[in-house]
Amino acid sequence: MVTTGAGAFLHQVIFGYTGVRISEEGLKAVYPPMLANGVTEMSISNIMFRGNLYDVSVKDGTTRIVRKLD
Repeated sequence: MVTTGAGAFLHQVIFGYTGVRISEEGLKAVYPPMLANGVTEMSISNIMFRGNLYDVSVKDGTTRIVRKLD
């Protein structure tokens, strides 16, 4: 049960707060970010998806996704 709760928390942070969604091309910013009250910016490093690493950052209402090259 703890693992399920941890996975749900990470899902909320990665996809809910940032507005990122999975697409055929990789991760895409589809919705406006919705950070928690009092949080002005956030960054998540090294998200692995389909063999690619991504960094995601949110600042000033904008989500930026950078695919890291091998």
